[in-house]
Amino acid sequence: MDAFDPLTIGAIAAKFAWACAGLIAIGITLHALLGVTRVSAAFTRKTIAFAAAAMALCVFLRLAFSAVELAGGVDGAADLLPIAWSVQESAFVSAMIGAGALALGALTGSRLALATGVLAAATAYGLTGHARSATQPVLAGLVVALHVILAGFWAVAPLTLWPRKDLADEDVAARKWKVGAVAHTAVPGLFIAGATLALGFGEGPSGLT
Repeated sequence: MDAFDPLTIGAIAAKFAWACAGLIAIGITLHALLGVTRVSAAFTRKTIAFAAAAMALCVFLRLAFSAVELAGGVDGAADLLPIAWSVQESAFVSAMIGAGALALGALTGSRLALATGVLAAATAYGLTGHARSATQPVLAGLVVALHVILAGFWAVAPLTLWPRKDLADEDVAARKWKVGAVAHTAVPGLFIAGATLALGFGEGPSGLT
């Protein structure tokens, strides 16, 4: 199969969209839980709900594209859906639980639901791909989840720190201070987690080259 055929591009796009939606959902929720923004703020709750819905949609698309890719086209994809499901079941369920909990948290303002959503959504990324086939899949999955959580916090910083008309200058300054305070730990942790994953998946420094 051509590496750049529409099916392959579609499958890659679905995975990329899942990653983006998940990082936004996880990151904006973390900013609310850690006090950078307010859980009760309309902008925060709407963003969490939208990102959670987008994440759920992307997970469905990823599963569908996997079946289509296995079949080499739409014809016969339904017959191969159980195979795609057997590979993605745990990640799919975890992602959907995360999306549901995040949506519930955004609707009710429940910090417990939001925290549950973050953990479940991040765990989903550790239940698929290289982490699942690693020598120690549980450890690799946990490190992936940690990496995603830290990356999500960092990725949405421009979104919450961007000046808006309804946001006073002192509020922006306070948010920057809070993000910076967390970043002192989050950024080193992000690099350590990423380096650990790279070395683990490469089976040592030589494998990276």
